[in-house]
Amino acid sequence: MVDDLKRELGDDLLSVLLHGSLAMGAFYAPKSDVDLLVIVQHLTAEQARQLYSIFEYHHARRPYVGGLEVSVVHIEDAKSPVHPLRSQVHFSETTTGWQPWQAGMPPTDEDLIAHLAVAKYRGRSLYGLSLMRQSESCNGLTIWHRYTVISIGFLKAKIF
Repeated sequence: MVDDLKRELGDDLLSVLLHGSLAMGAFYAPKSDVDLLVIVQHLTAEQARQLYSIFEYHHARRPYVGGLEVSVVHIEDAKSPVHPLRSQVHFSETTTGWQPWQAGMPPTDEDLIAHLAVAKYRGRSLYGLSLMRQSESCNGLTIWHRYTVISIGFLKAKIF
């Protein structure tokens, strides 16, 4: 899937981050899903639709029982997150097909800030820089500190 993302996005693909149970060593093949966070520099609505198709393709061919969950986030939103965070694309086994952006804007996702925090502190980079490295130059680290304090029990958990 990373190769497909690189082909579709080129230099606009900054990172593909694995987070959740697989990244933390608690993956349970009969039930766990694979959680990915994709960080982009730029994304058009048409590219977003194409990414959704890529995620559908790989979800249908996964070699495990659990689903695939992927969120695509713009780098500026990842560096300075504001709740609720905009998701350029969101795919999971419960989504029901590509939903076009309304008025040219991607929708927000209430849970995405938690995924971002887990990916930042417990995620594994499959491509590009980790969120920790991307945020080093960001003045918003106090924002990250707040999310870490709020989520400290969740982040320390091996299984969730």
